[in-house]
Amino acid sequence: MMKTFLCTLFVFFAILSTDPTWAGTATLFWNASPEGDLGGYRIYHGASSGSYTAVFDVGNVTQYTINNLTDGETYYFAVTAYDTSGNESGFSNVVSKIIGTTTSSNTSSSASGGGCGRIEDISGGSGPTAGQLMLNLAMLALILTLPRRMWQWVKAGKESIMKFSYETAFSRTSLTMNSIFIFLLFLIALIMTPGPSLAANYYIAMNGNDSNPGTEASPWRNPWLIANKTLSPGDTVYIKAGAYSIISQSWTNYNCPTIHPRQSGTSANRITIRNYPGDSVTLSTTSGVGSNVIGICEDNPVDYITIDGFEVTGAAVMAFSSGSKLDGTTIQNMVIHDINNTACDNTSGIRLENVGPGSLIKNNKIYNVNNSCGDANATGMTIYFSSGVTIENNEVYNTRSGIHPKGYNDNITIRYNYLHDINIYAFGMSFAGGDVLDNIDIYNNVVALTSGSGFKMDSGGDAGPNNNFDFYNNTIYNYSSICLQGPEYQGSRNFKAYNNICVRTGSATNDVQTFDSANCSGPSAVISVMNYNLYYRTTGLSFRYGLGGCNQTYTSLSSWQSSGHGLDQNSISSDPLFVGPLTSAAGFKLQALSPVRNSGRVGGVSGGTAVNIGAYATGTEIIGLINQPIPPDTTPPTSPTGLTVN
Repeated sequence: MMKTFLCTLFVFFAILSTDPTWAGTATLFWNASPEGDLGGYRIYHGASSGSYTAVFDVGNVTQYTINNLTDGETYYFAVTAYDTSGNESGFSNVVSKIIGTTTSSNTSSSASGGGCGRIEDISGGSGPTAGQLMLNLAMLALILTLPRRMWQWVKAGKESIMKFSYETAFSRTSLTMNSIFIFLLFLIALIMTPGPSLAANYYIAMNGNDSNPGTEASPWRNPWLIANKTLSPGDTVYIKAGAYSIISQSWTNYNCPTIHPRQSGTSANRITIRNYPGDSVTLSTTSGVGSNVIGICEDNPVDYITIDGFEVTGAAVMAFSSGSKLDGTTIQNMVIHDINNTACDNTSGIRLENVGPGSLIKNNKIYNVNNSCGDANATGMTIYFSSGVTIENNEVYNTRSGIHPKGYNDNITIRYNYLHDINIYAFGMSFAGGDVLDNIDIYNNVVALTSGSGFKMDSGGDAGPNNNFDFYNNTIYNYSSICLQGPEYQGSRNFKAYNNICVRTGSATNDVQTFDSANCSGPSAVISVMNYNLYYRTTGLSFRYGLGGCNQTYTSLSSWQSSGHGLDQNSISSDPLFVGPLTSAAGFKLQALSPVRNSGRVGGVSGGTAVNIGAYATGTEIIGLINQPIPPDTTPPTSPTGLTVN
């Protein structure tokens, strides 16, 4: 009996010492693809290298376990990457594994060539078997804590452990404590073992049915079904071509769009809702502004969500939270238009509230936004109480205002946008009692107004401080009110405006306006840098220092420069010589003989590197939309590297 027990014990420890991957599975690992438009990965396997009989679309993950493989068979694996346009890379290096053993071959061979074609199947898989070590430890503890009497019976050659009576076994307190300890170990192991990795693609189509499983072959029908589905990090929901009429659901309200996910992605594995590559998808509502179409709902604040590639009419795209910040929100490649609020109230094409770090609003076209009173609250984008947001390469037109941060906002970057045919202001900051804005960078934007102001801050003495503003290398054209306005709140600090072009063809209230009420004969306490700008008009200029305070007006650039306030000392007044025509952002590029070429300075200081004044600081900037409409992308991504198998 002792020999039998020792043999059993030997086999048991041999099992514990093996690779924790169970027979019938293969876990693959590979390096992330560097593609900016990466859609995900596909795993191929078969009985020989280069001859694959199965494929798994695993989504945007870099680790995946394939189940239900046949023990004793040798499988060869390769991985491809595909982008959001459906292009697929060549194969990675090939690896192999004999299933049911720990033998695997992580080779460096690879297959060359182009894409592998579109795969329509979706296959599930399980995640890594982390927690097996804890299970092993618990099993080891089970052996080491057997009661002394059991060991003695083994030594005595007893034939059956069943002869060990229940009463004797559990009469020992030590065994009871050991049993509790073992149970706790198993419980911890169960908690630590992750569930299956369910990253997958789902589909919605006009010919679908909401009772379908959501595969490409059997898609869902209505986009709002997303709110009732459980999505996992890495999942993508594709909506195929068509005009979808979005019907308000029980959860739809001003702070909750009809279409929204209720689970978060992660920074590495986002949840994406987008148009099927190349398809034109329209989401429209006739229910009014309060029935927002798509975004993130106040009742289900989630992180790392991408909304991509839709045309939306009649209501806003929004991301709203009344609690924690919505980290990693991305809204891109949208066309949002014809939003008419029958009330005199806030109306936006894109509305952000409590959006957090890593968020991106990019390459969206927004137009025809209005409210009943036609005031500045009808805006292309409104940002409330947000932090760490980048707004870039958007086009906004036929709205009352362009981009409007309101409430407390910090660490906001606004760049490479084209705002035109706007008649109140392009950029409006703060505008409510107690609002605080901090660390705002606005640069390389082109603004072409029909009237109104370019950059405007505050709207009354009750507004809060606006600190650490950098407004530089922007081009503002055809303003009728003000080109640059500094903070009204006198507690504001470190406002900078430099390397900007201000050009108008008609009259205006002021080209520059400040609200300084102190240092009426000396440097501004609010503005730290205002320099290397260009101001140009045919009928004279106007600079107002200390509206409501010092109340000084200067009617020429030279008198402004000699005022003692130390502002615009190196600024110029001359025709900037745009290349024209001024009907697109590119028309505001500079002719070869433009006087503003290399006339600006990085940081607005004399020691800074020379750059052009205006939005095209280097001449290579892409301002406004990036390739919209977006032409078909036919370039496959690079092949994945570093494939290994356990």
